[in-house]
Amino acid sequence: KTKSGNCTGSFGAFKTLTDCNETAPTITSILPASGHVSGGTAVTLSGTKFFSGATVKIASVACDTVAIVSETAATCKTGKSTTAGAGDVILTNSDGQLGTLSGGYTYYNSLAIAPTGYTLAVSKSVTFSASAGMPTYSYGLVSGSGSIAAATGIYTAPSSISGATAAAVVRATDSVGNTSDATLTIHGTFAISPAAYTLAVGNSITFSASGGMTGYS
Repeated sequence: KTKSGNCTGSFGAFKTLTDCNETAPTITSILPASGHVSGGTAVTLSGTKFFSGATVKIASVACDTVAIVSETAATCKTGKSTTAGAGDVILTNSDGQLGTLSGGYTYYNSLAIAPTGYTLAVSKSVTFSASAGMPTYSYGLVSGSGSIAAATGIYTAPSSISGATAAAVVRATDSVGNTSDATLTIHGTFAISPAAYTLAVGNSITFSASGGMTGYS
């Protein structure tokens, strides 16, 4: 590539970018724009004036294995971050000039659903909530019966089950596809047996309970 000003020949022969009167780089986008705090996410930066020897920092964390694909594209892998949240993406050329994409990348912690396990009776409800990951969240039923509201996380057990107990799994999903699951144990309708009994004075009868939540009294 031939430069203007006081530079001639190929860029590789230049002593410094300053010799070429280069302007500062610019960053227009980074994809993906989020990743886990553990790092290792492969990202692609787009912009202008990316040159060999450039370094990249994402949310103040150095990016690993930086590769300048072209003057308008660079790739790297995110480093490990100690905190979650949004931060600037900065590419610095070897002449010290830099380009910044303010708040361009977000580190997130692992998505979590709460509660992670729950026991309830038929027709009863429980509300699940998600945290961390990348909002917004949606909820769905992975297995078993019952229903869950996608937006609110309210799960309602079926009105009846086959057997004493049944199981279900619900899942929270964040905006970038991370998931977290919770398990449910569903108990049948609470009943006492016999429901009615007639006996004479001095006689006795033993009642038993089933369904509902165990630990009868």
